[in-house]
Amino acid sequence: MRSPILAAVALSLLLPIPGQAAPKKPSPLLPQAKNPQSHQPRLPTHPTKPKPKPTFNPDVRPQRPQPSAPRIDRSKIYRRPVPVTGDLSCRRGDVDCNPCTPDVRGQFAKMRRGESKWKRKPWRFEWGKRYLPDSIRPYEAFDEDTHLANAVGLSSAHPQSFVRTNEGPAWYAGTHSQKEAGRPGTVFIIDQERNGKKRLVALHRTKTQHPNGLHVLGRFLLFAERPNSRNPDELRVIDLRRRTTRQDITHLIPEATGASRAMKQFGGGLGSAKLSDGSYLLISTVPGDRKTQASDGSRLHRVHQFYNMKGDLSDPSDLTMRFLAEQRFTPTRAVPQKYEFSENLSVVTECTTGDIYAMHSSGDGDGLDGLEGKGYWRLSQLVRRDGLPQLDPVDVFEVRQRAQSCHMRSAASVGVAPHGKLEFLCHQYRKDPDPSAINIFGGNTTGHDHWNFRAGVPKN
Repeated sequence: MRSPILAAVALSLLLPIPGQAAPKKPSPLLPQAKNPQSHQPRLPTHPTKPKPKPTFNPDVRPQRPQPSAPRIDRSKIYRRPVPVTGDLSCRRGDVDCNPCTPDVRGQFAKMRRGESKWKRKPWRFEWGKRYLPDSIRPYEAFDEDTHLANAVGLSSAHPQSFVRTNEGPAWYAGTHSQKEAGRPGTVFIIDQERNGKKRLVALHRTKTQHPNGLHVLGRFLLFAERPNSRNPDELRVIDLRRRTTRQDITHLIPEATGASRAMKQFGGGLGSAKLSDGSYLLISTVPGDRKTQASDGSRLHRVHQFYNMKGDLSDPSDLTMRFLAEQRFTPTRAVPQKYEFSENLSVVTECTTGDIYAMHSSGDGDGLDGLEGKGYWRLSQLVRRDGLPQLDPVDVFEVRQRAQSCHMRSAASVGVAPHGKLEFLCHQYRKDPDPSAINIFGGNTTGHDHWNFRAGVPKN
């Protein structure tokens, strides 16, 4: 049993004695605020501005050389290089690309050795009929009788190009020039009927009397023209699926920056291919005429110009074009200097490799040799050199040029036929509705007539 005395002592120690202050609690280790209260951080009423970073100013260092600003060579600014291989996914009937063909060099060599098959084919029209979309008569487009040279068959009005298209079983198209006042330059389009006969279905007026080379890219026809000397060159596009409808799909071509800038005429042909990255390569050859000379009377060099295109070919506002490079023709042992001239240019893609090849065509153009003389096709391969596209000549072969069926000097091309082989085309030189050589009475504007062309393919 606990003692009552001990309990009382313990209780007295716990309870404060009346009149005496309670014992102080032990002070904490950290000092306390005199008026403790809950502390909330004050937010700034205005956003604070970051302090500017110190900048280096060379002027604050006296007696030291002033550093000069670096010079930038804009020609060496990095751009992703344009591929030099073609799109291999293209099939006949696709919108914006051409089918490939195997072993381009091998097929070309067969043509050179004469291992080929040629056929002469006609296409028909009516002299006095007005054709869509511009109500032009073939008499206005094809005939010209004002020059004495017509007496022997030479004419300043003649076809400038002739190509097979990717549309239909056998469609063809070409351009025809004029020099006589009031007669239009034209693009003519030919269709094949069920009975196999080929007939003119459309005549499109061009902005110049002298349209140049024509090229096929998918369902589109491409050619270049300059409306007048004050305007830049234009890329003109015709949608073959609207071939009888008037169209004005035009893209301005950027000015070249090379030595031939003042001569950029697209007179020696134009070709195009869809590239492996989905963009397009456009190649032109200027000029084509053997007689073109510089102001000092010397012969000007033949050059190629390369452009890259991106976007929708049918929409002028969407397609962008930029100049890539310019290349002077360089002869090789296989292709001497005399084959540098070009009136038409064709571009094809090789299956499996994706390699792109260009084929130029030309022929004799002076006097009677211009009617019955020599013509040739020249083969080049597209390569990249110093980061830029270039054409390397690799082969050439000559053919007989005939004004009545195969005139290389004016209208010849190479494409891929429906069976997948290379197809070589050349067209007749001139027509006269009389059909005499000199027609002083204005010509017979009624009745039917026809043009001839030849088509050749390598043998199996």
